[in-house]
Amino acid sequence: MKKIRKVISLLLAAVIMIALIPCFSSHAASEYAGSVYQCKLDENGTLTISGTVEHKVATQYRDGELVLYRMRPWETTTSAVKEGAPIARAALSMRFEFKLSCDNVADRLSMYVVALQNRGETLLVAPPKYADCESSAPLVDGFKGVNTKDHVTAVNSDASTAVVDVELDKLKSESRNGYFYTVDGEMFYFDRAYIDSLDKAVRSYCAAGANVYLRLLLPSDGAPTEFSVDNSVPAMYKSIYLRSDSALISLYAHVYFLCDRYGGGADGKVSGLIIGRGLNEPLKYNYSTDVGDGYCRMISSAFTVAGAAAYDAAGGSVALILPVTDKMSAGEPDFQSFVTKVGEYLSERTTLRIALMAESTHNPYGLYDDYFYVEDTGDIDADFTTPAPEETLTPDGEVTATPETSVPDETVSSPETTLAPETTASPEATTSPEITTSPDSTEEQTQARPTPTPDGAPYFCADGTSIFLDALDRISAKCDAVCKEYFWCWYPDENTVDTALSVGYSYGYMSLAAAGASAFIVSFEDVGGYGISRISHLFKYIDTKSSIKETSHSLSVFGVGSWSDIIFGVKSTTGIYREVIEPPITSGEVKCKGSVNIWDFTAQSGTDGWYGGFNCSSLKSVTGGSGKYLKASLLSANAGEYADIGYIGASSNLALYCDSISFDLTCPGEQNEIFEIMIKLYTDKESVEAKTTVRGGERAVLTIDTSEISTDTTVDSMRLCAKRVTGEGDYELQLYRVSLNSMKYSSSELSAVLDAARDDLLNDSKDGAALGRTVTAVVVLAAASLLTVVLTMSADKKRKNNTSTKKGN
Repeated sequence: MKKIRKVISLLLAAVIMIALIPCFSSHAASEYAGSVYQCKLDENGTLTISGTVEHKVATQYRDGELVLYRMRPWETTTSAVKEGAPIARAALSMRFEFKLSCDNVADRLSMYVVALQNRGETLLVAPPKYADCESSAPLVDGFKGVNTKDHVTAVNSDASTAVVDVELDKLKSESRNGYFYTVDGEMFYFDRAYIDSLDKAVRSYCAAGANVYLRLLLPSDGAPTEFSVDNSVPAMYKSIYLRSDSALISLYAHVYFLCDRYGGGADGKVSGLIIGRGLNEPLKYNYSTDVGDGYCRMISSAFTVAGAAAYDAAGGSVALILPVTDKMSAGEPDFQSFVTKVGEYLSERTTLRIALMAESTHNPYGLYDDYFYVEDTGDIDADFTTPAPEETLTPDGEVTATPETSVPDETVSSPETTLAPETTASPEATTSPEITTSPDSTEEQTQARPTPTPDGAPYFCADGTSIFLDALDRISAKCDAVCKEYFWCWYPDENTVDTALSVGYSYGYMSLAAAGASAFIVSFEDVGGYGISRISHLFKYIDTKSSIKETSHSLSVFGVGSWSDIIFGVKSTTGIYREVIEPPITSGEVKCKGSVNIWDFTAQSGTDGWYGGFNCSSLKSVTGGSGKYLKASLLSANAGEYADIGYIGASSNLALYCDSISFDLTCPGEQNEIFEIMIKLYTDKESVEAKTTVRGGERAVLTIDTSEISTDTTVDSMRLCAKRVTGEGDYELQLYRVSLNSMKYSSSELSAVLDAARDDLLNDSKDGAALGRTVTAVVVLAAASLLTVVLTMSADKKRKNNTSTKKGN
């Protein structure tokens, strides 16, 4: 009996203790004594926390007081209130306001808890709150997406969205020669070589008109960081764990550095951050044992810290994206419970908005390359192959045909759909090809039409997007923090390298365009070699008016004549987003009435906003035997790979002011050395591409006809690319001038037009008159562009929390 009474006493004591502590996991409004409607940090580092207490509670506890606590992300509300020291107190009232100074980044990244205390009893007024950072930027539509190490091919294929991987353990450097930031007095050095490689990728994608998203990864075999933990669980990546103030500050510094560096202008702009990979499968990807409350809280904290850093560095222009896998459990997407927990946590405690990225690791219709082989023969079905066109060089050094510029006939496959030797099907493929024999001959065999992924498959694919969309609808309806916009990323594997890659990409592209995805990204991480080169022609032209022609081979595989026969919601314009203009390029004297140099490197020093791109080891203004010029030192890279230099922010309406643009250049070398030159201009509607060849040592003036560019658009950037056709070794590209040419205006008149347009920009005027016509789009010359960048950066800096971060030289 004594033991029973003792047990009962302990149970009663536990009940009493629980009654004195609020429930911290449920979201029922009745558990809180009021609400906090503002937790705002201003530019001076002052945090204002305002809220109300319910009238009934204020009356009942009129002798109580309001107490403010600070709570780190890894703490629970119970421990923060019971064990933490109050940082402010106030008499109880129905309306309250606390003001305090956030003296360091750790305090800025903490939550704040308001509690009502009265005679030993504690009630929470509201859930813990982070300081508002309002990082709710929407996803930027750029449907044709890519994630690859072969950035050169992807950039030249005009990707609309690019995911660039950033290995966070490689970002930080112990060398004092790196880039550095100071955060709360702590110096962070960032590896110069690694950052320079990121610069080339981000700038080049931005110059090509792509929206850039950085994917932050911690490889499992990478160097340890302050915000990651190692354990014995085998996984591809480490999770971000925040367990100390140093971890908070370090993650904040890393993200701040990236978002500040790529905040726009000549360095390019980051549109969003993808944090990790496959976060709902921690055992497979993220060095954790399960998807419990602690794991969800840590992932939420990582997003909150990243969101705060992005907001402080770039305002609210950076989107946050949570990646989830295609795994299914009991007929439902596996990510539902995990994302709901994270979404509820963020909705209750922050003002953040996040988007999802579905990571599809399987092929729609179970298509793998062995599907396209005839059973037991090893022969390739002739209907699915065509010889790839080869580049040929005339005696004059002109390239007569390339896969990039020739459009395949509708009745045959594109060059990238030729088949490799027979491969083995993925063990995860759920459908196998059904081979039927012709009744007239046992030797004639035909492919059966592919069948959709079964409903009971342990994953969802692009032929079952409704499964993902239904789950997203349910989550976003419950959690304000989770928006309905989404990315879809497809990971074809090593068994998807030829026809299956081409057909799977075509189907996924059309299906997800009809389903409303903001981007369909193909990751070539698991495809052998530089996989994008296998479908570079299809990738380049699938978002143009030749889209149906480019995908006609895929339609024949499905045995249909239109995508609407197998995909609901597809329209004739699905997938058409831009125009490709391929004007002739001429060499020699320019026939025009007037000409104006927009860059004249023979009369100025410095790069004037131009940057060195891929395979460019240096770019600088030099004076040599031929005078002053812009010298690009270029590396002889992989066969067929370009080196390039470029300029972001030209913002010139060339169609209004001129009829052509000229580039005065040379590639030093022997006369028998031949170099291919590609000039690319980018507008918000079109990409303009022109190619020719030059001989070593011969100075050439290359001119592009710009008359086909729309009159209501602007040229946002340009790239000048080169590659060796003959010869070996590294080489140079020397740029002397870039000129606008007009058949309408004399040189003085054209100069006046450009000056008027520049003045309109500097006066922030959208309309202006010049020579009897209205300027509806202004040209930004080099000086004006630089001024615009300076003004933009100054405005951004004013929005930043100036108490947190300082940049070094």
